[in-house]
Amino acid sequence: PEPVGFRSTFWMYSALLPGAARPVVDRLNAAGVMARPIWMPLVRLPAFAGAAPAMDMPVIEDLYHRGISLPCSAGLEAPEQERVVGTLRECLASAAAVR
Repeated sequence: PEPVGFRSTFWMYSALLPGAARPVVDRLNAAGVMARPIWMPLVRLPAFAGAAPAMDMPVIEDLYHRGISLPCSAGLEAPEQERVVGTLRECLASAAAVR
């Protein structure tokens, strides 16, 4: 739902997982659901190699470790949305079983 007076671009759907994002992303991609970890923190990019951060950034590191971006599009129809959600649930359940 959209708040009155606002219109979403439906550009990006991200979630914060209870554990590491990478194994879930790999499982989703193997199942044909193209997901990815959220963007890498800028301080980790090659352009910033060798530059020490001004401070510890535990929140951004945690978000990067556990954040996942799911498929999104204004044209993603209900059956496709259900497939993404169902596959994500399966991946999370199998990841929890491994722990």
